[in-house]
Amino acid sequence: MQKIKIKDDIRRHPLRGILTEIARERNITPQSVRQQIFLTGNPEMLKIYKKKKAKREREYESIRIK
Repeated sequence: MQKIKIKDDIRRHPLRGILTEIARERNITPQSVRQQIFLTGNPEMLKIYKKKKAKREREYESIRIK
């Protein structure tokens, strides 16, 4: 029996990878994004993070309802 990879399963981890996604768009490290959002409270990064988080939550809700 093969193991099923659930790493990218949005139903189990709806918010996984948001910081990495932002980091790739900005060409910076995920650690830098995390520091800017959670430690220093950079308003620009917070805005991007909240927008992506809301989008993911909407996607998750649409999958979960069906």
